[in-house]
Parts: sequence; structure tokens; C-alpha cells
Amino acid sequence: MRVREGLTALKGKFRAIFGFFVGVLSALLYSRQQVERYKKEARTDFLTGVLNPRGLTEVLDYEFQRAKRFGRFFSILMIDLDYFKEANDRFGHAAGDAILKGFVRLTLEEIRAIDTFARKGGDEFILILPETGSKGAKILAERLCGKISGYKFQFSHGKSFAGITLSIGVATFPDHAKTVKALLEAADRVVYEAKKRRNQVVVFR
Repeated sequence: MRVREGLTALKGKFRAIFGFFVGVLSALLYSRQQVERYKKEARTDFLTGVLNPRGLTEVLDYEFQRAKRFGRFFSILMIDLDYFKEANDRFGHAAGDAILKGFVRLTLEEIRAIDTFARKGGDEFILILPETGSKGAKILAERLCGKISGYKFQFSHGKSFAGITLSIGVATFPDHAKTVKALLEAADRVVYEAKKRRNQVVVFR
């Protein structure tokens, strides 16, 4: 009888210990998931779901170090949405948000899994294209311009806008710049040239 009672008590202790460890492991797993979620949120643009400036900086630095170490190359597209401000002022911020999200969706349909898409801020975006020279980057940029030009962005209140076009500047490492800062400056310089005429792709020279 005492043996049986002892075994029962021992089983109860094992259950309690097992339950304790299960609880600890569950808490650790949940905490890790929360940390990963917070990390992702810290690098992601809340509206469009692409990388934000912080995430962009991390990927650019990584791609630069990779290309530099292995003697490879990569290009960036600096993209500005033409007439976005006009549409935003005319139809409201909700319509502007719809345009940004629609543009991101259309762009993601055209890029590879190894490419990185980020929102620099406002209506400015950057595409990072590993293993892509200026010619290949220009081809993609022109394809994006053709896809967006004339596209009818639909809004929730039944209205639409088909006036968005793209101005895109292309710069390539190491052909056009030897540092990340210089590469961004090169792309920024040529996107400024593209914006003078709009719906244009300009490659740094």
C-alpha cells in the first residue's frame, strides 16, 4: 500500500516537473517568435510590406560586402512615382495608399526572388538587383515603366487614376561607384535627371 502511494506521489512529481519544463519551453518558443516578429516589423514598411530604410541599409551593406569580397556586381534602381502628389491631393490619402500598395504588387510580379524591394520614403523606392549589370537593370526598369504607365489604379470609393508613371535612375557597383554611399548618390543624381522629363529611365555614366 505504501509502495503504491509512493509511486503515485512520484508520478505526481514527475507530472509537475514535466509540466514546468513544457511551460518554460513554450514560453521560450513564444518569446523567440515575438523577437523574430519584432525584428521583421522593425525592418518592414507597415503600409506596403516591403523593406523600410533600416532594412534597406542592412541589405545594401550585405550585398556590397558580398560583391566586393567575391569580385561580383549588382545594380540598384531608384524609383520615383510621377504625379503621385497630384493623385494624393486630388483623391485623398487613402487613394495614395492604394496607389503605393498597387505599385508594390505590380513590381513584385516582375522581380526575382533574389532581388530586394524597399521603400525609401514617401513615393520613393529602391530595388537591389544582385548579379545584374547596368544593361539588365535598364531592361527591368523600362519594363516597369511600361507596366505602370497607363495602369488604372482603383480606389475603394469607385474612382480610379491612370496618370502614374515612373522616373528611374540606375547605378551599378563597381562600374559607377565603389561605396554604398557613392552608389546611392549616383542613382539619386540620375533619377533627378529622369524626373525632369518623367516616365524615363536614366543610367549613370
